[in-house]
Amino acid sequence: MRALPAISRTISYLILIAHPIVLLHLILCASQAHAQTVAAQSAVDDSFYMTKICRKVNLQDEDGISCEDGYVLKSERLANGKVRETIVMDNIPATLWYRTTLKQLDNDTYLMHLSCGNYCGSNTLIGRGEQQQNFGWWFTYDVASRCSAEFDSEKMLWVARPFFSNKIINLPKTVGTLHTATELKYTAEFTKNGQLAISEFMARQPKFILPNPCIAAN
Repeated sequence: MRALPAISRTISYLILIAHPIVLLHLILCASQAHAQTVAAQSAVDDSFYMTKICRKVNLQDEDGISCEDGYVLKSERLANGKVRETIVMDNIPATLWYRTTLKQLDNDTYLMHLSCGNYCGSNTLIGRGEQQQNFGWWFTYDVASRCSAEFDSEKMLWVARPFFSNKIINLPKTVGTLHTATELKYTAEFTKNGQLAISEFMARQPKFILPNPCIAAN
């Protein structure tokens, strides 16, 4: 530890006798390295994203502002470097503007949720290119396994599908409704480890748990 002051004095001496051009080179190299680090930390992947854009804003006295007309835009950078923009949903009125939400699930997938009241609404998975998959209100998903599950009102049971796939996996243990399509016998929700927890309608605890249907079917 006693050698440190001597080393410090040596470094100070070298700096004093060094040629100004050498010092300038060292400073420039340090600045360049810092700039590269900052750029890497602040870099944002803009090759694929979705956003809501408002065309007509209505100014209000007490409640601030509201959007009277808007749309959902998808922007994607193609392999040739060109950017393709697509309007996914257009002419969104004020009554649905704040009921339409976007959530990025991963670098290649967004979830668009539209609510129109209790047990009323739709969910849409949107990916790159032409990838799009529509669901009703009763819907759940697992990002890690890229698996979705929804209630099929015609079959009266829950079915599973891999993201953007036409492959349908019936879950016969979930069959049945109580009175109407809005009052299911069972609801489903993916757990943190990718299993599918099946609960009786309005129950807090699962009645049984199924293995991930998309993985089990492979």
